[in-house]
Amino acid sequence: MAIGDAVSDVTGTGTETRQPSSGVEEKITAIAKQGATDTVSVTNGTDSVEIVGGAITQDADAGASHVSGMLNMAVMITNGFYISKGGTTDRAGLFGVQTNA
Repeated sequence: MAIGDAVSDVTGTGTETRQPSSGVEEKITAIAKQGATDTVSVTNGTDSVEIVGGAITQDADAGASHVSGMLNMAVMITNGFYISKGGTTDRAGLFGVQTNA
């Protein structure tokens, strides 16, 4: 991959991380999570901050009480600060761009 290339990752249902190789940076700008069980967090491997709570889903219709559509944001991830999808039930889509190689 090169700087400016699109980044797209759809996780499985198990616990999974999006962790670029050493020296690579990615700017994640959108997350879509199916299901209302698992969390999506940023972590350094020791400490985590939840981005999308377990009860939140982006695949609900507009009339539902959950968030509808993509969760737009900007999170810079590296080999030492990355995104983790916890749990064993939901899938999550992570989308962005590579900013450093």
